[in-house]
Amino acid sequence: MATATNPVEPNRCPFCERPIGSAGAGFMDHIESNPDCNEAFELWRERVDGDMPGGWAG
Repeated sequence: MATATNPVEPNRCPFCERPIGSAGAGFMDHIESNPDCNEAFELWRERVDGDMPGGWAG
Protein backbone atom coordinates (compact mmCIF):
# COMPACT_ATOMS: atom_id res chain seq x y z
CA MET A 1 0.00 0.00 0.00
CA ALA A 2 1.20 3.52 -0.71
CA THR A 3 2.62 5.55 2.16
CA ALA A 4 4.13 9.01 2.51
CA THR A 5 7.51 7.59 1.52
CA ASN A 6 6.14 5.12 -1.05
CA PRO A 7 3.76 6.96 -3.43
CA VAL A 8 1.19 5.23 -5.63
CA GLU A 9 2.57 4.13 -8.99
CA PRO A 10 -0.20 4.52 -11.59
CA ASN A 11 0.85 1.32 -13.42
CA ARG A 12 1.11 -0.84 -10.28
CA CYS A 13 -1.57 -2.20 -8.01
CA PRO A 14 -1.51 -0.23 -4.74
CA PHE A 15 -2.40 -3.39 -2.82
CA CYS A 16 0.08 -5.97 -4.15
CA GLU A 17 2.39 -3.67 -6.15
CA ARG A 18 2.28 -5.93 -9.22
CA PRO A 19 2.32 -4.22 -12.63
CA ILE A 20 -1.07 -3.49 -14.19
CA GLY A 21 -1.92 -2.47 -17.75
CA SER A 22 -3.23 0.98 -16.84
CA ALA A 23 -4.54 2.94 -13.90
CA GLY A 24 -8.14 2.63 -15.18
CA ALA A 25 -9.32 -0.45 -17.04
CA GLY A 26 -6.10 -2.34 -16.31
CA PHE A 27 -6.60 -1.85 -12.60
CA MET A 28 -10.22 -3.02 -12.77
CA ASP A 29 -9.18 -6.12 -14.74
CA HIS A 30 -6.47 -6.80 -12.15
CA ILE A 31 -8.76 -6.63 -9.12
CA GLU A 32 -11.42 -8.72 -10.85
CA SER A 33 -8.89 -11.52 -11.38
CA ASN A 34 -7.12 -11.20 -7.99
CA PRO A 35 -9.42 -11.88 -5.02
CA ASP A 36 -7.00 -10.51 -2.40
CA CYS A 37 -6.67 -7.20 -4.24
CA ASN A 38 -10.42 -7.07 -4.85
CA GLU A 39 -11.07 -7.55 -1.14
CA ALA A 40 -8.55 -4.84 -0.24
CA PHE A 41 -10.08 -2.49 -2.83
CA GLU A 42 -13.61 -3.04 -1.50
CA LEU A 43 -12.43 -2.35 2.06
CA TRP A 44 -10.71 0.83 0.84
CA ARG A 45 -13.90 1.91 -0.96
CA GLU A 46 -15.98 1.37 2.19
CA ARG A 47 -13.59 3.53 4.21
CA VAL A 48 -13.44 6.30 1.60
CA ASP A 49 -17.21 6.25 1.11
CA GLY A 50 -17.70 7.00 4.79
CA ASP A 51 -15.27 9.93 4.62
CA MET A 52 -16.89 11.69 1.66
CA PRO A 53 -20.17 13.62 1.93
CA GLY A 54 -22.69 11.90 -0.30
CA GLY A 55 -20.42 8.86 -0.77
CA TRP A 56 -17.80 8.09 -3.38
CA ALA A 57 -19.07 7.91 -6.94
CA GLY A 58 -15.98 6.18 -8.39
